[in-house]
Amino acid sequence: MTRLGIAREIIGYDLAEPAIHKARAAAAAAKLDHLVYEVRDLEHDGLGKTNVDLVFAHSAVHHISRLEALFDAVHAALRPGGIFHLNEYVGPDRFQWTDRQIIEINNFLVLLC
Repeated sequence: MTRLGIAREIIGYDLAEPAIHKARAAAAAAKLDHLVYEVRDLEHDGLGKTNVDLVFAHSAVHHISRLEALFDAVHAALRPGGIFHLNEYVGPDRFQWTDRQIIEINNFLVLLC
């Protein structure tokens, strides 16, 4: 997105410091100086930004126990008309698909081929 000129800055948060170091190294190696990575505990620290256009939460929200506080922080960070894109598994036991779900999705995939 930065290479296309769509975003001036992209900030990534993770609680795991080693993951942040790895992400910073990969961004530096690719000369992507618009990517910023910070160690942040979203459970307690919120986003720490305001007036942002877009917030992505990709397979991370299930780690947060205080969802209302996180969503309030996202709302506070977004500019009017900003977008919150939440990509999260919702199911019976986080990452566990039922046998029935697997059968149904496999049947659907066969129809696509």
